[in-house]
Amino acid sequence: MEVLVEHVERISGDEAQFRVRITNRSEEAVFLTGIVYESSSQLYPTYLEQQRAARNWKIVVPCMDTPPPHVIKLEPAKTMIENLVLKVPLEGVCKERDIQLEGNFRFRLPYFDSEKNARAYLKKLFSADWQDTRSAVALSEPFKIPQRRDLHGSHIESLHGEPVGLGESAAPPIYRCGPVAVGEPVPSCGRRFFGGQS
Repeated sequence: MEVLVEHVERISGDEAQFRVRITNRSEEAVFLTGIVYESSSQLYPTYLEQQRAARNWKIVVPCMDTPPPHVIKLEPAKTMIENLVLKVPLEGVCKERDIQLEGNFRFRLPYFDSEKNARAYLKKLFSADWQDTRSAVALSEPFKIPQRRDLHGSHIESLHGEPVGLGESAAPPIYRCGPVAVGEPVPSCGRRFFGGQS
């Protein structure tokens, strides 16, 4: 499994947008958890983590696990795109609501080798045996959230952080509507907010 952060954009001092491409690079189908809608699907949970110390990563969002109702099959060489928006302060249920959009971040995605294992994981997640739940994990490369640019393209000095190549392109956002073959265009269908209220 490959988790590739294709685009990171700082919208304001307290909001960032991400486009994340999830690709099954194996020769077998993999199974993910999420929510299936009439014309699209949404992976859940897709964890955003922040590095707090050397080799120490802390989950930023979601800060409370809710069991997703569905299992999503991703065939070999198929891709899903997740468009996510992070707003701070985070939701009221989060213990730490005012995180800094600085330092290294990464995405972490649990996945399974069979539908049976994915369903067993969902069943145990909120049971007394929750500590026995196991999944494989795909990680993105660490990335930074760039500074916000003003209308003239210069950096706004009051924000901290370094611009990175991921946020430099002016490519239009791509919105996920479900699995597509590698190299196929992805149709637009919306953004998903996590963190603060949309």
